[in-house]
Amino acid sequence: MTRLLAVCLAFALAFPVLKAAAETLQEREEALYTLIEALHGDAGGFLVTATRISQAMAAGDHEAVAAEVAYPIAVEANGEVYDIFEAKNLVDNFDALVPDTTRRVVGGFMLGDVTVDETAVSFGGGAMWMAPACRTKGCSNTVWSIIRLSDVPGTDAVQAASEPSGFPVEAGSWGGKVRSGPGMEHAQIASLRQGEPLTLLARTEIVFNDYPWFRIRTSDGLEGYQWGGVVCARGVAVEGAFETCP
Repeated sequence: MTRLLAVCLAFALAFPVLKAAAETLQEREEALYTLIEALHGDAGGFLVTATRISQAMAAGDHEAVAAEVAYPIAVEANGEVYDIFEAKNLVDNFDALVPDTTRRVVGGFMLGDVTVDETAVSFGGGAMWMAPACRTKGCSNTVWSIIRLSDVPGTDAVQAASEPSGFPVEAGSWGGKVRSGPGMEHAQIASLRQGEPLTLLARTEIVFNDYPWFRIRTSDGLEGYQWGGVVCARGVAVEGAFETCP
């Protein structure tokens, strides 16, 4: 009961901060939507296509992702730039060309996380670029498409989650959401039950209500982020975790 009360109190204290963050995120999303419409047009089409790509990336549907590309496409991977001329080439080499970091960034797409300029819309600081492009001969019309992929995304989530000594650590969760990045503003990618096992991969520098966010791996292999206030380490004390598991 004491543990439950402590967790409930932590969330109660955090509510005003969460409300303000939500309002700020909504304002940013509205501003980005307006900017996409002004610079590229068809912002609604962008949202539909980006959501479809995000879902396909999160599900590991390589064919569906490849179908959203305007070929030829330049793919930066392993320190090289590869020109991919058709969907089959991308699908056949997907695992080598599109690393887990890029898949997490795109799979956790939120409008408030993108960067917009006059040439394209960028995800994760360059993990993926989208723009209206021709996909048919004669270019009778343009559709929102992936125009570039990179294995060096500059996301805050990846940058924050360094690999300090002492990790990985076996742990458990008191339940709650797993997110695509270290913070409440990032997309939910999974939900854990109370007592569900997980592995702590790294402690980030993002702190909320006195507890840091951890990069974690769930028992089924999914990697994401969970708040330290609902995490316990097994057999060893970990700074930032709520407590050690019984």
